[in-house]
Amino acid sequence: MAPRGSASSVFTVFETNGWPTIGLACLVGLNGPVPYLTGADSSVHLSEELKNAGWTLPRSMMTTAISNYITSFVVVVTLMFCLGDIDSIVQSPTGQPYIAVVLNATNSVPATKTLAVVVLILVVSCYVNGVTTTSRQLCPVNAMAVSMGFTVILTCIAIGSQVAYGIFVSLNVSGLVTSYIICIACMLRKRIRGETLPASQFNLGKAGNAINIIALCFLMVFWIFQFFPAAPNPAPADMNWSCVIWTTVLVFFMTYYAVWGRHTYTGPVRYSDRAVAYLQVQSKILSDNGSSKNERDSLIQIDSLYAERIRARQDIIHQYPGALDCLDSAVGMLNELYEFLVRDYLPYRYPTIFRLDSAAGAVENRITNEVLSLTPPADRYETLRKINRNVDEDFLMLLPSPDFDGYSLQSFVWAYPVGFDPQSKLRMKLRDAHKPVPGYTEKLAPSMDRYFSKLQPGNFMSRVNWALATNNNLCERGEYHLYPGNEPTETDFDLASCYVRCELQTLFALPKSGGRILSVHLYLYPLHEIKDVGLGPKMAAAIDGLKNGNVPGFHRYKR
Repeated sequence: MAPRGSASSVFTVFETNGWPTIGLACLVGLNGPVPYLTGADSSVHLSEELKNAGWTLPRSMMTTAISNYITSFVVVVTLMFCLGDIDSIVQSPTGQPYIAVVLNATNSVPATKTLAVVVLILVVSCYVNGVTTTSRQLCPVNAMAVSMGFTVILTCIAIGSQVAYGIFVSLNVSGLVTSYIICIACMLRKRIRGETLPASQFNLGKAGNAINIIALCFLMVFWIFQFFPAAPNPAPADMNWSCVIWTTVLVFFMTYYAVWGRHTYTGPVRYSDRAVAYLQVQSKILSDNGSSKNERDSLIQIDSLYAERIRARQDIIHQYPGALDCLDSAVGMLNELYEFLVRDYLPYRYPTIFRLDSAAGAVENRITNEVLSLTPPADRYETLRKINRNVDEDFLMLLPSPDFDGYSLQSFVWAYPVGFDPQSKLRMKLRDAHKPVPGYTEKLAPSMDRYFSKLQPGNFMSRVNWALATNNNLCERGEYHLYPGNEPTETDFDLASCYVRCELQTLFALPKSGGRILSVHLYLYPLHEIKDVGLGPKMAAAIDGLKNGNVPGFHRYKR
């Protein structure tokens, strides 16, 4: 039904629009398809909703890109064969050339309207992705409302001037391309300098440098021609003024950052949101589902209490030196943990706090001003102290027992024990350390031994342990749990001084030593804060529900 073009007209005839060469005209014409490169960007913003996002997301992006580019090429070639007279299409009274193409192909106004609505729905669906990404902000409703409001306002510009509207659209694309260039250039710089990259589940391997360089060259061409006008020697009204706006915006924000921003900016990963603990407590209260697979990024938590907690940890170690210990058999495991934290984890998870200097072979803690060598100290206790001075996590380090019957605790950084002296647990097997826990020996000990032995490096398993406390002591070495044979005593306490003691426990394996590391991050929240966020009734129900669980003895144990 549509007019048919010849192969020679499709593949050999070009319109230069006044540019002196076909090549230059094609490069200027790149402005059209560039916005469609940003589709994959939207999916990245929604990655937290994916299971195992580190593996799934990059492969989904690659699969989508390859399939879309292939089908798009087929569609474009088909469209080129069915264009008909280009001048009449461009001058179509509809103002949308694609509608004229569809009308010529169908010779039916109702069919054209139907297909135009289909295209409109697809376009709207695409832009929903962009709006959805704003819903991942701190105030999602506000963010989406503001984004939509600005979108409507900017769209209204097209009513007065298509040229001005085109400038704003081009500015959006040039800004996105600029951000991609910065990200890829930073990655390439790290590769060239030989800096350690974070572990990932999608690695470009030896081809990484070549792919990064090709991508940069590709984007730089796009970036340059984003600022070209549609035709040479344009009149002021036809000029592409986005280069002026882009430069103005860049100068303004660079000045803002130099004068103000660099003194107040903390970066997106400097502090973990304290609300995370609320969510974890809520999850534990609503469904006691045991451990779950966790992301590597959640291993170490740094929040607004970091500096205060690090000082407290040093005070605790000064008062209780036995909170740090390491057997001869565990030195290799301890050193491997130190190297993992200092070399591979902290500088990449929290780069605004831990600055890596590969040339000096050190990492600087920009809050405490301590410099950490990339290699562990010769003195095992200094290694333990360095970990304690830089990370607000307790680490319990286990290896197979000397008799190869289960795992035993052979090293630890344990500033925040609950109801005991950490030295009393050294050399203990996992099952023996948990003997006082109701139901552990009968129901959990065999399965936990098997689980520890099968745990693979790269897997991070987490669980939340919570209890109520009548004080806010970080180090609680006194009586805490009610053991068999003990009777509860009546004690006066102030409800306003009661806290929810929440431990985020993460278990992972080290590949070289075979050690099993349990990291524990402690959250202490006033009980009234739990009530303020609406979790009071569920907390009360959870406490009462301990009586009816699989192990009713927990209700007495946690008193």
